[in-house]
Amino acid sequence: MGELACIPYNQHDPERSIWWLFPKVPKGRANWPAYHLGKYFVDKRSGRLRLGVHIEKGLGLELAALHGAANRKHYALTPQWRWHSFLNDLRTDRLARALKLLAARAPVELEVDAGPTPFEAGAPRSASTSFSFRYVPGGTSDLDCFEASPREKMLSGLEAVRSLQALADRLTHATQEPWYWVNVIVYVPVLVGPSPGLDVHSEWTPIRFWNDAFLPLRNWVG
Repeated sequence: MGELACIPYNQHDPERSIWWLFPKVPKGRANWPAYHLGKYFVDKRSGRLRLGVHIEKGLGLELAALHGAANRKHYALTPQWRWHSFLNDLRTDRLARALKLLAARAPVELEVDAGPTPFEAGAPRSASTSFSFRYVPGGTSDLDCFEASPREKMLSGLEAVRSLQALADRLTHATQEPWYWVNVIVYVPVLVGPSPGLDVHSEWTPIRFWNDAFLPLRNWVG
């Protein structure tokens, strides 16, 4: 993949795993596991390909330490994590501009999951909570929550969020809640296989995947 590493999150079951694409580093250094980075991602859920970016919030230092010394440095949220700049861009109009560009080319959705430890975005887990939104540009409410599975008081109230600004506020609050992990994915959904009656947005090629789903989100990778 040129300058990008391409690695399945679940290396024991790559066929069903989310795949991450993120910048390679010089030989002798390592950025795996890449929790702290923004990643391009590709996965397949419910007959749809999803292509976009994946951002994560780690645990507080004390909670991360409970997972052992080997995991602590990977699990603990620090100022170097992409999470912080992503929230800042979500609060301003920088991310909104990219989403408007995406939405002019294809439908756009966001998913926010939370759980007690790192986990695969979009994978069903009994201990996790999940919220899915459609991005609707041009209105007073630019987010429409179409699916919610709240559990364990993680991200409580997120189903009521109707704007990117309100989402930024709630996720900023989550930064101060050190006891759970958060996945945020922003993506274009693409139906797999023949689907009569679809509009022009269903006509996808590998070049279009890159140009229309990935490139508008390149500022949040790495």
